[in-house]
Amino acid sequence: PLMALRARNWATVRWRAHDDNGDHLSYSIYYRGDGEANWQLLQKNLSHAYTSFDLTRIPDGGYTLRIIASDAPSHPSGDALTGYRDSGHFLLDTTPPVLSTVQATVQSNSIHVVFDAQAKLSTIERAYYSVDAEPWQYVEPVNHLSDSLQEHYDFAVPIPKHDADATVPSAVAPTTPQQHVVAGVGRKVAVEIR
Repeated sequence: PLMALRARNWATVRWRAHDDNGDHLSYSIYYRGDGEANWQLLQKNLSHAYTSFDLTRIPDGGYTLRIIASDAPSHPSGDALTGYRDSGHFLLDTTPPVLSTVQATVQSNSIHVVFDAQAKLSTIERAYYSVDAEPWQYVEPVNHLSDSLQEHYDFAVPIPKHDADATVPSAVAPTTPQQHVVAGVGRKVAVEIR
């Protein structure tokens, strides 16, 4: 099977086709958005049954692809035959969810964090946060199910412990009161530990 790499703002399309005579085939890919009358050319004269394309070339929305196969590589001009097949409908959504202002307050020995996420077209699947640029941590919405265009997050995380390290230069030593930075994708807030 064809291996597809996950890359932000790129998509891979693959298909199967054959010619009963064993002729070599070439392919062209067209797309049509919901409510549009015309098919638009995406790529042409492909010699293999897969391709990748930049999603930022097409606005977000619902689409159908049309793959047209031709046996022109094996025949003189004018004798080629073509056939086509349409894909299932799919949703293209490259716009990340918008986060509200991230609110973070200190409560006992933890940082209480609250924010909302709002998506435009497709449901929010997951959310992550980071404290002091540590690795991203998964967080569930309040209702424990990511299944809608808008989700509310309300959670607490332990206050990071900074060990005294004699090798840390005084120019970057923690301040008093200590500050910590809580980040969700695209938003951040600093909290002070007194």
